[in-house]
Parts: sequence; structure tokens; C-alpha cells
Amino acid sequence: MNEIVEFFGIPIFSGCAALLAFILAFYALAAREGKTPYIVSSVYSSILLVFFCIIFGSLYYILREYYSKHAIYAEIASVFMFVISIFHVFYRILRIHNRHANFRDDNLIKNFPPIYWLRVLLRRFRGNADYTHGSVAFDRELISDLEGLDFLKGRIKISIDESNVVWKEQNALSVCLKVANQKEIDDFILLISHKFLENDCYVQYTTSIRHPIEFVRRLHHLVSEEGDEGAWQSARDRIIAVDAFTPHFGFVDTTHKKWSHVLGADEGVTLIRSSSSFAGIHSASAKGFNAIKSKTASNQRLPTLVIYEGMHALADIESLEQYKLFVRHVIPSERLWGGMFTMFVETSISDADFDVVRSYVDLDLTPCSPAKSQRGRGATTGR
Repeated sequence: MNEIVEFFGIPIFSGCAALLAFILAFYALAAREGKTPYIVSSVYSSILLVFFCIIFGSLYYILREYYSKHAIYAEIASVFMFVISIFHVFYRILRIHNRHANFRDDNLIKNFPPIYWLRVLLRRFRGNADYTHGSVAFDRELISDLEGLDFLKGRIKISIDESNVVWKEQNALSVCLKVANQKEIDDFILLISHKFLENDCYVQYTTSIRHPIEFVRRLHHLVSEEGDEGAWQSARDRIIAVDAFTPHFGFVDTTHKKWSHVLGADEGVTLIRSSSSFAGIHSASAKGFNAIKSKTASNQRLPTLVIYEGMHALADIESLEQYKLFVRHVIPSERLWGGMFTMFVETSISDADFDVVRSYVDLDLTPCSPAKSQRGRGATTGR
């Protein structure tokens, strides 16, 4: 039996020390340059794997004197954990690269540069006559219904006409809203969501400040407030909820899993859970886009209301720089895709930080408040 546990001639303890040094140096650099503190929390799993390798290696030295027949198992376990540690660190580096370079937390292989450019080339040969680029303009009835809301009256059509100077009939609109609390958020987004659903359009709701069951239950009440459950049965298939609250602030409380199950099983709404980062939310939004695609029979992409609620809350976990990066990517990109009515709604955010959002949107709804007569019973239920 070897006097020193080795892996291809490399002493395990020396390899572990070198790997630990690399992990700490690389993660510190990545966290500092990318301004993403979540990287610090992700280093724990890599370090624990290396420590397990050291533990098994130490166990080998203890057992070899008195239990030499059993010491070989500790030696094998040590080498195995060392190999696992190397592959785990490699995988983590790929994920961090994907987040920094592509602002995505999924599709590691598809987003790898050579494969990505091959996909782009193939798409060019096929042409753009597909669902992804086949957005449908907001129809007159939808615009009229939105104009019927007091806080949008006389503002939507003007903004769309201005947008059409650039985008022709593609139609893309972005608005922002800063209010005091979640109740005031509901006063706005419930009514707009209802109008989109009444016009057979889609609603994609992403939140990081509460579990999405709250919004869905209130929307359910508003849609079926006359006791017409059939209206909800029809509408719920056109709702996508992205849960960015649970992975960031839910921790291990089982109540979040319970309500996630209720959201899908009882309410019948498609739920997508993001991973814990702005890149994870961006990836979850892309999954929501594809979920809507799977529900559509034709290549025409119907208008979609895309709500981002309380994204600034994640600045406490990541950084303000990552929040600004998220805003600066999402709003212009969804304008380019077309067919999207993008809403950024915030509560506890400074004016200076919110100015970044204001600078990108077509319309700021912050000074306005919806009239009670427009709000309806469903907008304030359960408060």
C-alpha cells in the first residue's frame, strides 16, 4: 500500500491545498469584479468537498497502522472525493462564466460560444418566420380597454403611436411604477392583467417580494368576481408565474412548497421557480417565454403583459450594479422582441436607483393612482 495517498502521482494533501488556494483566489476575484456576493455563498459546497477529501485522506493514515485491510477504502474514497472536487469546481466555473458572459443560469452547453454561433447561423438559414420573432401588434380592442383605466387614460395610445415610429406595427411598450406597498401594486397590476386576459392575451408575472400565490388568488377573484368560474378556467392557462421570492427569501420553510403546489394543482397556473440570482430570474423569464410558446398553436406570438415586481429587493443579496444590469438588459431587449407590455413595479427603492428604470421606460405611472371606481372588488380582496 502506498505511504502517501496519490492521484496520478499528485499527493492528495498537496492537491487539496492547491485546489483550495485556487478556489479562494478565483471566487474572490469573480465576486469582486462581477459585484456578485452570491458567489461567496456558492463557494461553501466546493470547500466542503475538498474537506471531505482531506478527512478521508487523514482517515487512511490513521487506519493503515492497525486496520490495513480497511485503510484502502479510505484511500479510494479520498481519491474519489478529490476527482469529484475537481469536476465540481470546473462546473461552478462554467456556471459563473455563463452568468457573467450571458446573464443566464441555464443552457451551459447551448450558450457555449461555438455552439451559440452555430445556432444563430442555423436560425438565419431558416429565416425569422417563427414564433420567437412573430410578435402580433396590440389590437384596437386591447388598447381601448387599457385606455379605459383611469390611470392609463389618454396615455397608452400616445405612447404606442410614438413607439410605432420606430417599431411600426410590432408594438412594444414599457412602463414603471413606484408605490408605497404591495396593496398599491395590486391596485395597478391586477386591473391591467385582467384587461390582457379578457382580450385572450398572456400574463407573465415575476416577483421577488412575495410568493406569487397572493397575486394569483387576487387575480382569480377579480376574473371570476361575478361567480363565473368558467372565466378563470379559460384565463389561468394564459398566466405564467415566476417565483423569485422562495429561492432568495424562502430559505427552508416548507410553507413555500405547500403554496407552490396549490398554485399549480388548485389554481392551475404554470409556475416556474428561478434560481437565486438576477441571471437566474432572467433564465426563468426565458422559460416563461417558452412555456407560453408551448401553449400557442400558431407561429404568431400574442401580446403579453410582463410584470417584474420588486426586483430591487435582490440588491440586498447581490448588488445594486447587478440590478442596474438587469434593468438595462431586460427593458430594451423586450422592446426589441416586440409584442410585450413590460412593467417594472417597485416599493422600497430610492429615487436615485429608480431613475435608472425611469430612464428606460416609455411611461412612468408613479405620480398617478387608480380611481376606486376602476379598482373593482378583486383588486383589494383579502387586505
